Amino acid sequence: MSNTMPTVEDVIADALTKLSVWTEHDLRVRAIAAALREAGMVEEWKPIETAPKDGTWVILAGGTPDASHDGRIDEQEGFQPMTVARFNDIRDSYWEYASYDGGFYGEWENPTHWRPLPSLPVKPGL
Repeated sequence: MSNTMPTVEDVIADALTKLSVWTEHDLRVRAIAAALREAGMVEEWKPIETAPKDGTWVILAGGTPDASHDGRIDEQEGFQPMTVARFNDIRDSYWEYASYDGGFYGEWENPTHWRPLPSLPVKPGL
C-alpha cells in the first residue's frame, strides 16, 4: 500500500478513466481543481515532514497509537488510521494525540501525512 495521498486531480482523472469518458469539459474541471488547490482553497494531505512543530493541533493520517493505547486499530485492508494531534517537544519530541473525550494523551507513532484542522462552523446570527 502506498503512503501517497491522491490529489484532487488524481481522483477526478481516475473517475473519468473508469467511465472511459474524457471531454473538453473534463479537462476544464481538472484545471479548475488545480487552480483551487494552488490557491489554497482545497486542503490536500501533506507529507509529515512538513507538519508544524509548534504545538498546533492537526489531523494525522497513518501510523498507530503507542503501546499504552487500550483500544483496537482496525487492520482492514486499505484502512489508514487518523487522529487529531500536536507535536510535543517540551520533554521529548513526539506526536501527542487526544482521546475522544480529551482526557487522555498518548504518543502517535509513525504518522505519514497531515492536514490542518477545518475551520469551526459559524453560528447563525454572528
